[in-house]
Amino acid sequence: MDSKEECICIYLLVCIIVLVAVLFAFGIIYMDYHLKKVKQQNQSCVCPPVLSGPACPDGWVGYRGKCYNVPDVKKDWPSSQKACSSENASLLTFSHDKEKEFVMRYLYNGTTWLGLSKDPDQLWGWTNGEKSMVPKVTGEGDCVYLNKDGNANAAKCTTELYWICNKPDIFNIYNGS
Repeated sequence: MDSKEECICIYLLVCIIVLVAVLFAFGIIYMDYHLKKVKQQNQSCVCPPVLSGPACPDGWVGYRGKCYNVPDVKKDWPSSQKACSSENASLLTFSHDKEKEFVMRYLYNGTTWLGLSKDPDQLWGWTNGEKSMVPKVTGEGDCVYLNKDGNANAAKCTTELYWICNKPDIFNIYNGS
């Protein structure tokens, strides 16, 4: 190879290196622009906060999107409901049979108030406004408890019984459940 051919080869090699460097620089500039654009879009997005940690408060038991608190003290129905309300909860309600089975198996202590009551000569209703099915209630009274067999019984609201509070867990509160 003569010197003229060597010069052409070196020139072509330098041109190729410069071209690769320019393409590389444009690639970096494009990626930087694209990443800034994506970041701006994410900043204008209303994204839900990342929730971590326990779904229920300390001392509460979680099951299928609800938290349960089981105090070891007897109270009348209005006092029990007031205690639950102070925890942003309500007396025990059931959305489905599996929930009742869970309570009966793991949390139940014989008899417990339900969040089910009525005014005299009115229909039974859940205190938290839930529209789930109201169980068949037997007995006399305006407040309902769950007996040892898992049946709903009416009693005078002044009767002192055990009670369980429940409320949606933190993830269901955020989702509006």
